Amino acid sequence: MTVPGYLVWLALFYAIINGIAAFALGRPLVPAKERRQAAEAEFRVALVRLRDAGPPARGGGMAVLRPLFAAVGRSWDGQTRSMARLSGCNAGPLRVPTTFPIPAGLPGCFQGVVTLGDAGGAGLPASGGGADLPVTSMERVATWGASVERVLALAAVLEARAVPLPEGVPVAPE
Repeated sequence: MTVPGYLVWLALFYAIINGIAAFALGRPLVPAKERRQAAEAEFRVALVRLRDAGPPARGGGMAVLRPLFAAVGRSWDGQTRSMARLSGCNAGPLRVPTTFPIPAGLPGCFQGVVTLGDAGGAGLPASGGGADLPVTSMERVATWGASVERVLALAAVLEARAVPLPEGVPVAPE
């Protein structure tokens, strides 16, 4: 059975599988980053309020800060676990393109159509080319997604409260 351009089809299959894996493993990273950003913001607000409070009010400051700091630690732990899963996915695609073309090209080598050196050079480039782009850029996409979610939540709160924007702030057309 002959499949014309089978290395191209294998490279396409490889890119699709990696994209699906990156999406599945990177999807939990968006809410994890959002939780981390929210916990850090709450901690910063508590620090500013404690700083602005007078010396008599600062006595119970640690009781307020301790649970907020623990929430920051938990959110960092959740984000780190999500990033570790995604990093595990990143490690595979960076190694596969250098070794996969050899076994994929063996049928052509056995038929005498290509040499083993040609089979090793065929297929995906050593860096993975664009095939690993969804996997390697998922962390940046998750950070962007978490930031967008927080901005949209802020916009919804401002709209619900009908708070006017300060002068000079550009507004997106509807």
